[in-house]
Amino acid sequence: MVGHTLEDKKQALRQSLVRDNGTVFSFDENRTATLKEYLDELPESFPDLSKYGLSLLYVYDRKQQREEKDRLSGGITFKSRRISKDGEKKETAFSIGIATETIDRGKIFTLSVFVHEAAHVLTYNSGEEEHTEIFGIVLDGLLARCAEAGLALERLPYPSDAQRGHRTRDRHSSL
Repeated sequence: MVGHTLEDKKQALRQSLVRDNGTVFSFDENRTATLKEYLDELPESFPDLSKYGLSLLYVYDRKQQREEKDRLSGGITFKSRRISKDGEKKETAFSIGIATETIDRGKIFTLSVFVHEAAHVLTYNSGEEEHTEIFGIVLDGLLARCAEAGLALERLPYPSDAQRGHRTRDRHSSL
């Protein structure tokens, strides 16, 4: 049957995920395996994001991403609507993408980016979008859970941090 080979599935995924920002998705098995190893380092107290609608975690090639607001992101969260299996209600589904270049920078940076994107999933469900004050509170809470478990991650800067006077502990460019 057409469309059931691994390559067909990869092509279908590329087509369904490519958005206006021109993100090109990677199926680099080594980086995907590395990302999975890194995520295993998150504490047991870290929320199960699938319960909040996370349905896809993927790796993309940042070099192929078009610049948006003069920056390239290290991670992306997409929100989409889907009809439930019973056809009764619309559900919100989330996808988190992590750039291959982020993974190449190591575990701490990759997990810091992932936690940032996880905060988006958690705040989108509460009606908050983008980098609001509630987003910052959720992000700080997730970072605190990681720190309590002995995983010291960076609170990476994002544009609205400066507006609220947040101090960042990292010199990396904004997400």
